[in-house]
Amino acid sequence: METKDREGRSPLGRIALGAGDNKPVIRGQTVLVEAVLRKLADGATYEAVLAEWPQLQREDILACLEYAARLVVYRQLRESDLPPD
Repeated sequence: METKDREGRSPLGRIALGAGDNKPVIRGQTVLVEAVLRKLADGATYEAVLAEWPQLQREDILACLEYAARLVVYRQLRESDLPPD
């Protein structure tokens, strides 16, 4: 089931590939999707993420989460991808 925003659009429309390195960024920004996801993984709240990058909106964070969720569907982690215990 595809997640939609309040206007019925896919949140992935907020994600683009960065110039030069082709890493996913928030569209129109230089903020890496990876950076947002790492902040959240470290326990940051949405409010903390928005305080660090005030140019972002809550919907940008949700787009990062949707991006990560779709990657999980299409790519299974190999055991070698995970750090040792």
